[in-house]
Amino acid sequence: MAGILDGLDSVREKLKDHSLKYSEAIKLVNCFYDGMKGNIKRAPDRWSKENWRFSRALHINKNNQSPEKKLEKWVAWMSERGRKDWANQVPTASGLINRDADKKRSIDLVYRIKKSDEYDFIELKVDKKAGDAYYAAVEILSYGVLYLIHRTNITYNKCKKSKDKELLKATTIHLKVLAPVEYYDGNDLRRYQNTISSAIRQYTKKIVPGLKMDFTFEVFSPDTVIARKSLFIL
Repeated sequence: MAGILDGLDSVREKLKDHSLKYSEAIKLVNCFYDGMKGNIKRAPDRWSKENWRFSRALHINKNNQSPEKKLEKWVAWMSERGRKDWANQVPTASGLINRDADKKRSIDLVYRIKKSDEYDFIELKVDKKAGDAYYAAVEILSYGVLYLIHRTNITYNKCKKSKDKELLKATTIHLKVLAPVEYYDGNDLRRYQNTISSAIRQYTKKIVPGLKMDFTFEVFSPDTVIARKSLFIL
């Protein structure tokens, strides 16, 4: 089945290079943007109304044993118990190619910071079974680029389905990989992190004036989950 990332394997592999330089990174981000945009087959008024919703999806199949999925659902469940700052499984590309493609291309967790227009987009990892830190970085970066595609499409932003989407009014987006310290294998990822962050920051500034976007790796312990500058016990 066709997907929004078709033809972009080479770009994704190059973005995962730990020795990536800024000049190359910003070119690759541009290729990522152009490639995904070029894969879109449907008019903006046919894109799914679910894209960029800020709400919770609590159902989990009883046979799903994924620790990442369980943790994600737990955060969403806590949000239902009074917290209004978390959303999970936020769709990013549904309906862009056809009505069936990329329905599961969703951000694990989105956190709204203090009722503001500032958000964390979080790729949640518990272990490397679903990919290493570089894989996770490119995954959340792809969601950031899809966000830029939606924000820069004038026709889409005039559609009724985009009018009440608070996420589409954000002024700051922090792309994050959130994982236990063991997931990072003790590797010093600061250089790679800074390269990706600088590239997406400058690219965003260029195509969506007034919007800020950056990237970081962050750590949580097995007994805690992040809640923006503070931690609460599971």
